Amino acid sequence: MQPFTHKHLLLLGSFLLISIAFSACKKDHEPVYSVPAAVEPFVQSFIEEAALRGENLTINDLIVEYNENLENNGYDAAGLCHFGTQNDSPFIELDTTSSNWQANEYSREQLIFHELGHCILNRQHKETILPNEQYASIMKANGDPLYASFNLFKRTYYLDELFDGAGTLAPDWAKNTPSYNDISNDQKEIFLSENFNLNQNGWNLDTTPTNIRKFENGTFYFESLTETAFFTGITRAIDTSRDFEIETTFIIEKGGIASALFLWGGDNQTDQADKPLDTMLWGNNIDAASVIGSYDLLEEISREKSAFLENEANKLTIRKIGDTYQFFVNELYYDGFPFIAFKGNLLGFLVPAYSAIRVENLYVYYL
Repeated sequence: MQPFTHKHLLLLGSFLLISIAFSACKKDHEPVYSVPAAVEPFVQSFIEEAALRGENLTINDLIVEYNENLENNGYDAAGLCHFGTQNDSPFIELDTTSSNWQANEYSREQLIFHELGHCILNRQHKETILPNEQYASIMKANGDPLYASFNLFKRTYYLDELFDGAGTLAPDWAKNTPSYNDISNDQKEIFLSENFNLNQNGWNLDTTPTNIRKFENGTFYFESLTETAFFTGITRAIDTSRDFEIETTFIIEKGGIASALFLWGGDNQTDQADKPLDTMLWGNNIDAASVIGSYDLLEEISREKSAFLENEANKLTIRKIGDTYQFFVNELYYDGFPFIAFKGNLLGFLVPAYSAIRVENLYVYYL
């Protein structure tokens, strides 16, 4: 995945295919251990996590190298595992320019553990889906991050599955999911209602040679005309001590690998590209892949499979109940993790380079 035009925007593209194991017969040979310093802590963590699960590993035969422009069967790859090359030792290539490597330590861990899964555990790709339609294994073929610091409770399951495989049962968080209809309309107290008819909420509608912002037929049309991503937003002080819901419906009118993000809970400071520095974000691309993340932490989780609809309007719902976030796409549960305190009061939308979004509404309710 390529960044938009800014280091914080490592999001919403297709995370790279992280490996295919190339298998060949291993011959008897002298072990060779050559691992870069930046990778070594992850190898040791891999050994420690295996020991916690009753598997005592000795890794003394492994070569890891950094290489760019990795491919497998015509697809870009962030990492590859090979056997039968490099002195017949298990051989891993890692692309340190990939988003899987650069985004954050948890994304990097998942990349390296995936490759070690191939080269040390002899695991093959596993595309099984959990009851909540999330991936069941780090050994999936694509590089979508499964956990980050804000949903780290999932890491235990994914490492259990990595070392135990088919013997790992689906976790409770994948089975016991909330319903959109758990909250009725009668339980909602309106705080913000925006249908983009009159500009009573003070959106920036300045059209420039670089971007278009306009109210049109009861919608808000927002487009980037250049290689730059643009953010537009308003400030509303949501009382986060209360339960609340933020809901917006939009359609992506055009875009590439990254197409639209909704941002919330950010402060009023912006970077040089005029984007909020501290905020949460959620969105999808024109191919219906999706991402939820933390803009300031450079962390995200993403998924190719989701309830997002291609070329149609999608309703995103962010619900805070107690100390937990719940996320729904078109009223279907998508994911959840602990509530993250707001850094400020910004609500708004971001469109990447040469992308356009048409927003139909934006609501905030207290529950």
